[in-house]
Amino acid sequence: MLVNNAGFGYLSAVEEGEDDEVRAMFEANFFGAAAMIRAALPRMRERRSGHVVNITSMGSLVGNPGSGYYAATKVAGAR
Repeated sequence: MLVNNAGFGYLSAVEEGEDDEVRAMFEANFFGAAAMIRAALPRMRERRSGHVVNITSMGSLVGNPGSGYYAATKVAGAR
């Protein structure tokens, strides 16, 4: 079983977001989970068994002021 639970938030108005901060958050919250899944799948397929659990956030369903970028990273991992 793989559980993806790592991540962090960066809060800012969308028009004020810093590219490096937003990219770092996407790297951790989305691409990090995707990399872990890619690494785990061959063994799961070999065993013909396995589960992937992605812990996301309520932020993927309900956005709050200043959390647009964070919500985007979480909804990308939830779908």
